[in-house]
Amino acid sequence: MEEPTLPHRSSDASKVSLINLPIEIKLMIIDILARQYNGWFCSYSRETYHHLKGIAHSSRVFYQLCFRPRVFYATISLDPSSIELFKPGGLLEHHDGDIRFLQLNHAPLSYADENISDKHENSISWLRAGIQAVPLFPTIRVLYITYEVPNVIERNAFFAILRVLAPLQALTVLRLHVTVHYNRLYQTYQDIYSNLSSTNQQFLGEEIHPDEVEAYMAEHLPSITFPNLQGLEISLTRVGQWELDLPNPHPEQERFYHKLLMAAPRTSRLGIKCIDIEPILHFNIPRNPDQSFAILDSIPPHTTFPRIKQLKIKTSSPRMAQDFEKIASLFPKLTNLKIKPKVPLRTNHWEFNPTLHQPIRKLEKLQYLRLPWPRSIEHGSYNARKLAQMCHEWRKIDIPDLSSISFHGEKHMGNRIADIHLDINFREITEDSDRWAPFLRGDTHYSDYCDSANRNQDSREHDSYGSDIYYEWREYY
Repeated sequence: MEEPTLPHRSSDASKVSLINLPIEIKLMIIDILARQYNGWFCSYSRETYHHLKGIAHSSRVFYQLCFRPRVFYATISLDPSSIELFKPGGLLEHHDGDIRFLQLNHAPLSYADENISDKHENSISWLRAGIQAVPLFPTIRVLYITYEVPNVIERNAFFAILRVLAPLQALTVLRLHVTVHYNRLYQTYQDIYSNLSSTNQQFLGEEIHPDEVEAYMAEHLPSITFPNLQGLEISLTRVGQWELDLPNPHPEQERFYHKLLMAAPRTSRLGIKCIDIEPILHFNIPRNPDQSFAILDSIPPHTTFPRIKQLKIKTSSPRMAQDFEKIASLFPKLTNLKIKPKVPLRTNHWEFNPTLHQPIRKLEKLQYLRLPWPRSIEHGSYNARKLAQMCHEWRKIDIPDLSSISFHGEKHMGNRIADIHLDINFREITEDSDRWAPFLRGDTHYSDYCDSANRNQDSREHDSYGSDIYYEWREYY
């Protein structure tokens, strides 16, 4: 019996490769790889990412075929080289609709060199090129913009950006991070504007004065709206040397950022960060107390945002962090409120008083709350047990859905400062019961949160409470 023989191998078999496969099979291979993603984190596994990257780099054709699945969960960072790829005639000009996440990181502005005019020209040119490239991606969902500007052109730069963003109706998340530089070498808009190129002058436009904002909006952005925007974050950081660059308290220049919030009627998540210039302490120069709250103070009276459920505030202004009346009136339907001070708590700005937190009780839908731990210079951090009693009263009388509160603060430990926190969670006392009691975790002992200088003081907290404290219901009902 003859042994079976293998079929003759074609001399063309060596030519069969990924590159030579029909386009339909190439797409099937990519589709199979692209399905292997992590559904929990909405991203690819590391292996899948490397497989797609490896195939993409095998040929120009595969690079374009793999582009869409590779960028589906990725954030594209805009820079001069990436912008050229998406422009007409670029390698990726037909993939602009595949981009969902976009990030623009503006070149940092530095005044270390003496030739400041060139610094301004280069910085604004970079900002203009990046912002004007954003409309190349009309279907983006998430946009991060980070830029730095001199204070005298802050207003014009904001509205120049807003004009470009206006057509992006598909946006669902927008994060705007602005760093404003103060420098004594320029004091007016014309100090910078007159030294710019005509292209950059056209981008910024003629100076918009504070009392001209409404007229400017009516003429250039009469009906701007972002109908699908769900999340908005506005971050402002002011840098410079107060005593050298600001001989007088700077005027309220932030009374225009609220226009972005007013143009987002469906926003449910709002983040605000305001970090002001810190003066050198021994100069004792007065500050404008309203500066860091101007974003919310600029909103017209009787305006409310009932769709906003989550609010996060990070600020160097004690007034902004403590104006719960303003917060409750603007955002009456909040379910999640977080306030994080960006200044040391070791001042009497954060001292507890009976009326400080009362407006919080107006937030009837509140479920999660984070606040600074009240303290004073004389007595240190406020009593943890009394904080728990206060929160329990809120839940019992005014905020029935309140389930979690956390207080974050600081304490003195000799020559250093330590962070402290107290978590208060409400639990049912027994199953099938409508009675709840606070359950404490974190720095619950007096010795955990008191300053080292106060450890010898008498306190009711010097008892045998464990690290987790469950207060019996009889103590509250």
